[in-house]
Amino acid sequence: MDKQTRSLQHLAHRYLSRLLEAYPALFETISELDRGERLRLGLRSEHCKNVSMLRTFLAQSAAQPDARLQLLEQNIGLFARQMGDPSGAVTGLLTLATHLVLSPSLVNLFSNAVGDDTLPNSLECVAIMLGEEADTLHTLLADDHWLIRCEYVSLDTHQDFGVSFDMSASHARRLLLKPLDSPMDLLEDTLVCEPPSTLTLADFAPLQPEGMLQDLQLWHQQPQAGLNLMFWGNPGTGKTECARLIASLAGYTLYSVMPRELRGRDFRLNDVMLAQEVLRHAQRTMLLLDEADDLLLPLIGGSIGKARRHQMLMRNPMPVIWAMNDFPLVEESTQRRFTWITRFARPNRLTRRRLFTESLRGLRLPVAQIEQWCDREWLSAGHIT
Repeated sequence: MDKQTRSLQHLAHRYLSRLLEAYPALFETISELDRGERLRLGLRSEHCKNVSMLRTFLAQSAAQPDARLQLLEQNIGLFARQMGDPSGAVTGLLTLATHLVLSPSLVNLFSNAVGDDTLPNSLECVAIMLGEEADTLHTLLADDHWLIRCEYVSLDTHQDFGVSFDMSASHARRLLLKPLDSPMDLLEDTLVCEPPSTLTLADFAPLQPEGMLQDLQLWHQQPQAGLNLMFWGNPGTGKTECARLIASLAGYTLYSVMPRELRGRDFRLNDVMLAQEVLRHAQRTMLLLDEADDLLLPLIGGSIGKARRHQMLMRNPMPVIWAMNDFPLVEESTQRRFTWITRFARPNRLTRRRLFTESLRGLRLPVAQIEQWCDREWLSAGHIT
């Protein structure tokens, strides 16, 4: 058994010990688990002969020192402090969210226990596991808390105990396994600070970016949620370069949240929400969401509903540039949430010539050869580079 599994079992034993103390009938559900399910929870047959023996084992196991759980506690404490709310309810919910995404066996046990009526389908169960008051948790989760905005935890009457935990497995593993210096460490594979653009305003003259720059300057003076810029067009037409240029000219640091390949949109949504929460207090920052089809098109994945998409657009706490290929496929009601919508076409001949000249500098190729290449109107900036 690996150390991560053992650590998660110790944490599960803490939760089960508290629940069993409050709801002795939970023993019935535990004792009816098959051998494989019990072993995945770190329980053996001799532990489950009666309630008293199980309680004793769980209490002893939960009290064992565990370096990984100590690291998890330190990481979550730092995370919560830097996010501005290190209360016991917040750190407890973060710890439980981390555990549940990494330990489906405990999730299955809870579902069975609710179905068997050995545990009530109530937030009271979560409160008992965390050693908090149910009213405290309900007040926190009913508010516009950053845990809600990151979609880590939310009230949900359709879930066991009336609450859902949606932390991505990537964030959970980092909290458990790697020392953190800041919440941004959770996004080290996906949050990228974009470099300066290699192009100039002259390359985007047909797009008339002056209005976007003015809006960004006004936003800095009077911040308000929901400033969204849509850049769309064929791949390689300069959307990312233009985003870098616009941010630089407006005096903003541009970050991008990269898609997680083969992970599904839920995981990227976690990254986007956390990035906004981490960066919202930084000076003059904005986000680029490239390849945003997975977040805006209703048919990809199908897990972000229209209301959630609109909330993302109306409540984002910083300017966001969205880039995608097929904006006309976005629902009209979603399109209306964008302040600026800009279509990107292939570069004109003058721009093609400049890009070729810069890219081929030092190779001493004949001017006639470059002019011949410039005749190819289908070439994008990406192709040329």
